[in-house]
Amino acid sequence: MRPNEVKTTQEGANGGHSQGPARPRSWSRFIDGWQLGALAVGLALLGVVFGVPRPAPPDRLPMPQVELRSLVKDAHADRLRVAQLATAPLSFDVRSIGEALRKYGAAVAKKDVDGAVGALREARAVADQYRTRSGDEALLVLRAVQTQMFLDAVGRFEASGKPDQDLIELAERFAEKASASGWLRADGTLVATHHERRVMFQVRWAELLNLRKVPAFAPTANQLRAYYGFVLAHPEKGTSSENAIAVVTAIERVDLAYPGLFARGVLFYRAGRYDLAEQAFRGHLLQHPGNMRLRAQNHLAAAIARQSGS
Repeated sequence: MRPNEVKTTQEGANGGHSQGPARPRSWSRFIDGWQLGALAVGLALLGVVFGVPRPAPPDRLPMPQVELRSLVKDAHADRLRVAQLATAPLSFDVRSIGEALRKYGAAVAKKDVDGAVGALREARAVADQYRTRSGDEALLVLRAVQTQMFLDAVGRFEASGKPDQDLIELAERFAEKASASGWLRADGTLVATHHERRVMFQVRWAELLNLRKVPAFAPTANQLRAYYGFVLAHPEKGTSSENAIAVVTAIERVDLAYPGLFARGVLFYRAGRYDLAEQAFRGHLLQHPGNMRLRAQNHLAAAIARQSGS
């Protein structure tokens, strides 16, 4: 038998007719026009990735950047000062300053104006005289002691729901203010963190003794960021939009990276000044084009829509 007369198994299966490799079945009929569909999906995804502005009312304020490690270090330094009392008690003059401050707090709580003025005048006079003679360190110890007493009193207030004498004398009407301003959670605990409580008390302490500009007692930039951040996030009852704007201005002085125009836009929007909100958000986008860009664009669109009545 000649070679050309030999049939392969495949040829026999095909009735003697040789065929080339089987061609894959085409699925093109099921995906005709897929290019246009993919383009549409791609454009939609790009809109999500790069952001397409849509009107969205501002829902939160930007907060200043606080270095927690620095606040921890401050608290540790105060604990060391309190520990000194075991071997070096405070002098009579320093203790009298603390007592005068407590008298002031009690008088304010009772709305005794004359008593409050007299007690504060006494505390400042003795503090000035003492610092001239002996320097600042003992007063820093007094501040640390009274800070710890304040923190302990706040803890008891959270547990009982009632301010005790220590809290009243050290912080006047703090409990009333916390309740009225929404600083208390449903379980009665204060929304302020441990470090925010410390900073709030010490800023107030320095103000009472007129020591806010004295280097040893002046709050650091980081402490002020914590202080103003809490005030901005949890304003006291009755705080006006002008006062809130002033807080934003104060934050800008101690946090150069803070987006002040964005914050002003949020505050103006909340106050119903949509024209000023529009200006603020536009200014933010010009000064900080990459910082919270989409949020600013969305809030800008919302401010414009409000002005047009849509």
